[in-house]
Amino acid sequence: RSTSTTRSIPLFRSTSAALGVALLASLPWTADAWPTQDGPNHVATAHILERCHDEGSPFARYLALQPVTTRSGYSLNPSNLQYVLLLLFHNFVSLTVAMKLLLSLTLAALPLSLVLLLLRTAPERVRNVFWLLPLFSGWALGMGFVRYLLACVFGFLMIAFASGVRGGRRSRPWEPARGGLAAAAAAFFFCTWSHPFIAV
Repeated sequence: RSTSTTRSIPLFRSTSAALGVALLASLPWTADAWPTQDGPNHVATAHILERCHDEGSPFARYLALQPVTTRSGYSLNPSNLQYVLLLLFHNFVSLTVAMKLLLSLTLAALPLSLVLLLLRTAPERVRNVFWLLPLFSGWALGMGFVRYLLACVFGFLMIAFASGVRGGRRSRPWEPARGGLAAAAAAFFFCTWSHPFIAV
């Protein structure tokens, strides 16, 4: 096999993977509002969290917010990361566009985080990463379980940073550096913030 052919194979694989991730990330933009079961409820909840402290707001009489919720709707409560991100994006775009942007980032981050996990645990299996996507982006995506999918991203990152095998399952495990443990702890925090069920 020639040297040029050998060099072109990784480039082809990387290009194919990038195109696959781009196609996944583009899915929410194929509709004016991505049709999911819970998506409209999440957008409405973000709007309520943002406006509940406004003078004359009708939401305060129906909603009791946790003390850690700020006037902008941000909160460190578990399962609240999705709304924090929606409100951050809403500073620049509408809530409907913010939801599609969050979906795009989540769909792109799912395979990328799983690739990192496989590279750290079973690199010989990394080319099969897209076979696992229906488990996380099929039914869950249709139902609008964005916080669940987002938690999966941080869960993959947590395991990737905390443990790994240099040559796949053929090598012995190695201890992560302190930086890796700190990154794993941060990923665990964001995983819990997004969806405690995945963290547990």
